[in-house]
Amino acid sequence: MATRFDSRNVAGHCKEENRFEGGQLYEFELALDKKFGKGTAQQLFKLSKTIKQWKIGELEQIACSVSATATRLYASEQTNSG
Repeated sequence: MATRFDSRNVAGHCKEENRFEGGQLYEFELALDKKFGKGTAQQLFKLSKTIKQWKIGELEQIACSVSATATRLYASEQTNSG
């Protein structure tokens, strides 16, 4: 799935929404278009139907980026809660 690691496709939902309400897909699509521009939801949908063969280097780069973001968010949370 080509959208597996696309940061535009990442958002938090509560357990009930994902489990019993199908993740509120329509609302999620509207939010994607509002945040990233009109047509983003459609673009991601089309992209999700393609196959992406990830290279090791690409996955390592994604892992480093996610780790750096998590570290930054954790540090920010610690600063704001202290």
